[in-house]
Amino acid sequence: MSVSTGNTASEADIVADKILAQNIQDAQDDVATQQEETGEYGAEDTIIAYMGFVPDFNSYRMIELPQQEIWYEPRSIYANNMLADNTQAFYQLAGQSLNALSQMKELQPPL
Repeated sequence: MSVSTGNTASEADIVADKILAQNIQDAQDDVATQQEETGEYGAEDTIIAYMGFVPDFNSYRMIELPQQEIWYEPRSIYANNMLADNTQAFYQLAGQSLNALSQMKELQPPL
């Protein structure tokens, strides 16, 4: 299986592009001639079909995916790295929360 890098065009691609350009030109000439003869627009769908043609459009069907078992191989990126919790920030935030709760309780009217 070969993958095109898109940098260079092969001889076949160049020939196909020339044929495609000639087909589009011929179809445009036919439509112009028909319009001149009848005064009505012709079948522009032929031009659109040629313009919409993309060589190797279905080549994606030849791509094979690897086996599912090897999609995600386990690996250790940071094997010896230890992350320490930020206990100081935790206790500070917990203390602020308890202080705010105490202040809110003091603001309640006695029942």
